[in-house]
Amino acid sequence: MLSRESLRREREWALIESAGKKLVEEKKKVVAEWVSVEDAQREYDAKRNEFEKVVSKHFNFLPEDTVVVFNVGGQLFKSTLKVWTRDRFSILAQLCTAAPKLRPDKDGAFFFDRDFWVFRLIVSFLRDNKLPESVEELRELYCEASFYRLGLLRHAIEARMIGEDAVVANVLQVRPSDAQSIPTEAPAKVQDKAVNETSSPSVASKYSELPDPFGFISKK
Repeated sequence: MLSRESLRREREWALIESAGKKLVEEKKKVVAEWVSVEDAQREYDAKRNEFEKVVSKHFNFLPEDTVVVFNVGGQLFKSTLKVWTRDRFSILAQLCTAAPKLRPDKDGAFFFDRDFWVFRLIVSFLRDNKLPESVEELRELYCEASFYRLGLLRHAIEARMIGEDAVVANVLQVRPSDAQSIPTEAPAKVQDKAVNETSSPSVASKYSELPDPFGFISKK
């Protein structure tokens, strides 16, 4: 009886020792991964600092509390440099430098002959990081973001739309048992649909490259 009990305890002890060894190995792996993460972070910080030095040579922004005015379609929009320069590589940010590429009007405002109703959504995003819920407004905002070279805003809209598409795809996912009950589309309609999709490119493909209305990156 004692021998059986001792054997059972030996097996349990062996399992405990084995689990302990595995735990030690896992700790070593975690430590190694953490060291790797810290090394990557230091490398990123070094590259980021170098990048900031290069950027600072090209951008000479006005003081952060400076108020800059944009006249968009006859509507005035006033805000501080902190808001307009949230996307440092945009046209709005460039006009907040000591050497803007566009001259202000007699009232000191930079004029854009664009839709002021959509521009208010741009201001809302730059100031509060808010996006509209309407898909139609998101599309209009995406086009205007392209004009003003607001890559940050474009990426935010793309992320929102990708999320919406994923939800729709999940809701509309067809179960195998229901597939036979769905009528197939006539070949002619399928062909017409393909032609229409080809002739009218999506917003993403139409504005795959940001415009450069003021010659920011135009090749000469």
